[in-house]
Amino acid sequence: KTFHAPPFFVIHHANAWEDSNGDIHADFAVFSDPEILNDLKLDRLRGYPGKDTPRSTLQRMVLPLGTAPHTVDLPMPTPLICEPDGYGSYCDFPAVAPAV
Repeated sequence: KTFHAPPFFVIHHANAWEDSNGDIHADFAVFSDPEILNDLKLDRLRGYPGKDTPRSTLQRMVLPLGTAPHTVDLPMPTPLICEPDGYGSYCDFPAVAPAV
């Protein structure tokens, strides 16, 4: 199968699994572009406080491997946090609780 997705950038993944239909669900911290890589360079970090780092959010993307036709246009990943203002504007190194 071929999947086409809108552009976004991910550094760290939180979780992934295959459901009973054979679809893959993946959770990750999503940035709108890779500018975060420049913002984390040592010279920029030494200049902090400077500009704010790009916003990132915990989101989920579903790859419909078991249920989709040969070519699929995917939507943007779905945000997983209902109240993002309560969690700040930066999500990285996400993890799933071991009890889940």
